[in-house]
Amino acid sequence: GREVEAKRPHFSVPNDEDLIDEILQMVKRRPSTAVDIDRTFFIGGPEKVEQLLEPLVHTGTVEKQHHGDKIFYH
Repeated sequence: GREVEAKRPHFSVPNDEDLIDEILQMVKRRPSTAVDIDRTFFIGGPEKVEQLLEPLVHTGTVEKQHHGDKIFYH
């Protein structure tokens, strides 16, 4: 038989409403960086997280806050 390598889940569809809802729940509980969010949801890197959240920032659903050299979403 052939072994199947277990891979962590990968979300590549930015319109995945369930994923966005989960991220919103997370940042409401605790401000998080794009790296934090990617570590939790395995989106494909902090850049992908930023692309996913940018429309939410523009609509005011999520806020970006600079703290030191990091950007937190809340």
